[in-house]
Amino acid sequence: MTYIEPTPLVSVILLSYNYREYLASAIDSVLSQTYANWELIILENGSTDGSQEIVSRYAGDARVRLIFLEDNIYPTRCLNRGIRAAKGEYISFLLADDYYLPEKLERQVEVLKALPEDYGVVYSPGRRVDVETKTEWVTIGVQSSGTILKALLNYQRNFIDFITVLVKRECLERYRFHEDIFFQGEVIFFHIALRYKFSYLAEPLVMMRDHQRNMGKDFNLNMAPTLTVLDRLGQAAEFPSELSGDLSRLKSRLLMSYGWQSLRIDSNGPVARKRIGLAVVAHWRQLFEPRVLIGWCLSWLPHPGLRWVNGLNDTVRKRLH
Repeated sequence: MTYIEPTPLVSVILLSYNYREYLASAIDSVLSQTYANWELIILENGSTDGSQEIVSRYAGDARVRLIFLEDNIYPTRCLNRGIRAAKGEYISFLLADDYYLPEKLERQVEVLKALPEDYGVVYSPGRRVDVETKTEWVTIGVQSSGTILKALLNYQRNFIDFITVLVKRECLERYRFHEDIFFQGEVIFFHIALRYKFSYLAEPLVMMRDHQRNMGKDFNLNMAPTLTVLDRLGQAAEFPSELSGDLSRLKSRLLMSYGWQSLRIDSNGPVARKRIGLAVVAHWRQLFEPRVLIGWCLSWLPHPGLRWVNGLNDTVRKRLH
């Protein structure tokens, strides 16, 4: 008799809140996976746009479990609830405005099953699409395998995109989302990287929609939670002391980025100046970065002057492109 190795169950946790127009395609992308052994847990987080009606259409599918929350709660609490409900050995996340490509689960399960026990995560690049222009591109993020905490702390561009991963359930049982924080997103992987190794699979397996209501675009909303989680990372008993400088530099870069966005997007000089100052406090060598010096000088412009500079910059950029 030929022995057929059982395929591990994958729990897909889908977080739904006010993305009715995209929700069905997100759910259908799970139903269309080439990998068969999955369950889908849909967390309907108190939407006000009728998303509940879309979700309810799938109630008859035994593979789909629906959890309706009457009141909108922090996404971190919502995700932890999904993890507690999950039965799978592996967990994959999905947001209602994004979707999986057909081989997402199959390819990542294949890789994770073959890795040693100390590996906890497989992650991939993701494709993005601008919903207005239909332009598509691949996000460039960390591309390291093995022990990747130092690489995460020092990468200059994107973190690991939240929905591109396949995670062993034990990782998320050990490192829960912080429920006193609104949204933790990609920063959860810094904590998981304290103990577990990661494997990079260089295949885009998800599609992320870029639109004006993306939660990740709200830098004012994301700044405090991200910095709080990074502070807690540095306070963890497992955190390697030799990486303290790397962590300080990361927080400084983030503060500088938030400060620059305050200048460019909000034309808010006082807020930008405060964030740039905090960036220098976090890592004093930032003081000698040209971007810091330029940002600091621009932050003293009155609001109309700053708006004029931003408008001029936008005009020049459009002509160059």
